Amino acid sequence: MSVIVDDRNISIKYNPEWTTLDLGTFIDFRATTSQPPVTGGEAQYTFNGTSVSVYGTFGPSADDGSENGTSMAFSVDGGDAATFTVPPRTTSATHHQLFYSSPVLSQGLHTLLIQSTQSGSDIFLDYLLYDAGQASTAGQRLFVDDNETVVEYSPGWQLNNSESCFMHTTHFSQSPESWVSLTFEGTLLQLFGPITPGPGGVAYSAHAVIDGGSPILLPTPHNLETSPNTSFNTELFATTSLSQGRHTINFTVSSDSAVPLFVDYFLIQSGGSSTAPATSIPTLAATTLSNTTSTTQISPSPTSRLSPKGPSGSDHQVAEIAGPMAAFLLVVLVIGVFIGRRWARRAQRSDVESSKRWHFLTRVFPRQSRRPQRQDPPHSPVMPVPFLADMPETKLANHPKSTLSLPSPAGAVQRNVVEGQDSDIGARSRLPLASRPPSYHAA
Repeated sequence: MSVIVDDRNISIKYNPEWTTLDLGTFIDFRATTSQPPVTGGEAQYTFNGTSVSVYGTFGPSADDGSENGTSMAFSVDGGDAATFTVPPRTTSATHHQLFYSSPVLSQGLHTLLIQSTQSGSDIFLDYLLYDAGQASTAGQRLFVDDNETVVEYSPGWQLNNSESCFMHTTHFSQSPESWVSLTFEGTLLQLFGPITPGPGGVAYSAHAVIDGGSPILLPTPHNLETSPNTSFNTELFATTSLSQGRHTINFTVSSDSAVPLFVDYFLIQSGGSSTAPATSIPTLAATTLSNTTSTTQISPSPTSRLSPKGPSGSDHQVAEIAGPMAAFLLVVLVIGVFIGRRWARRAQRSDVESSKRWHFLTRVFPRQSRRPQRQDPPHSPVMPVPFLADMPETKLANHPKSTLSLPSPAGAVQRNVVEGQDSDIGARSRLPLASRPPSYHAA
């Protein structure tokens, strides 16, 4: 297993900045590549390990066969440089090409230097692989090729060679119950491979088993009917977050699979936090056929380059945004604290000056500067006024020259109180005084 580093990883230092706009196809790792803008352009990467390899894309070439073709030179720790030159008269693109492989190095920190010795439009940097040796890979993304010895296959699998696949190899099988197994340490695993739909857009049928658990059906890619050709570098399966430790995953082809299942490579997220130079890559988003263009020959010329898909180059973009944003927030905070303190001092000074002025006025103009005292108006005794309803009837009857009239409809009882005498008209009933309508007339 090796640590994989994409060309857009922020730990790779380019001088001057390499060209990245509209470079890369879905066949390339994370659909991105980088190109030196001028002869002499450099790229440096520091890693902790025992070896390093460089992969990229080249062609087609316009070279006439001379020895001055587009080339790059590679060296480690200032040692002897090795040069890769684009083969002459290249008529088609070649992806996942090994540009450089270092000798075995001592365990420790090393610096890889990449130089453009002859710039051109037909050579592109794609990704790096380095062997960490005894160094920690915590927090790193590990790469496992389908042809590595740690990957076990049952009988029924076949090996296919293609320049569109990583390391130019892929395994495939349609044999019922044939399986492929991998034991790893990490918290997440992804399987990538080509997809070749059958007649009518049918796809493979397979399931995964993690640590002897229940089978998990591999999701079926969609839009196969509109993409009849082979699509490379497609995510076929991804585990959920796993506990840190050792795990075994097994992929088995179903007996009713209409087309073969292809295995190109695995990506493993190593658990823990990294103390080594930052080389981690964010989790890849699932690749679907709806946002890819299927073909078996992809040219990196300007007319055929595809824009990066998904979260490509997100490391670099997040770093570019996060730095200025943090600095801006810090400046705003400092300015806010400064202005707040000035306002507080001004308010305190204003209170002091106001107090001084008042004391001055009281000394120079003692009478005029006296503050007027609030005086309440003289109080007069207030006699309580009883409510009429609360007064006894005998008291009301004893008032001289008072008449109480209660208007009532025809046929109802009317009661007149004149100087204390009662007279009833109609029925001999008495209404409570408090419940009568409030109509009073002075005699």
